Amino acid sequence: MARGATGSAAGAGTSAGATAIAGGAALLKAPWVPRERPAQLGALAGILAGAATLLFQLAAQTGQLAVAGVVASLYPAGTILLAALCLRERISARQGLGLALAGGAVALIASG
Repeated sequence: MARGATGSAAGAGTSAGATAIAGGAALLKAPWVPRERPAQLGALAGILAGAATLLFQLAAQTGQLAVAGVVASLYPAGTILLAALCLRERISARQGLGLALAGGAVALIASG
């Protein structure tokens, strides 16, 4: 695959998905803009996931794959933090230690 083609494919896939949703809603004569809070949060999650995919592809193409791969592998840490912030779940001492060690490891890898 030519350099730059992967990022273009990711962007095209996201655009195709958005077009399919809007087109399907138009055919069904249904509103395609989410009105309820859970649907809005789901749409936001989709937008952020698409942006994350695009940014990961850009990092891979510019030679920062080692750092991008390590940061991307920390998605479970994001889940723990979101659960603590949004759902008021408690972070156990073991989870806190894991988060701190993972953060330190990312800092060491990113610094070279």
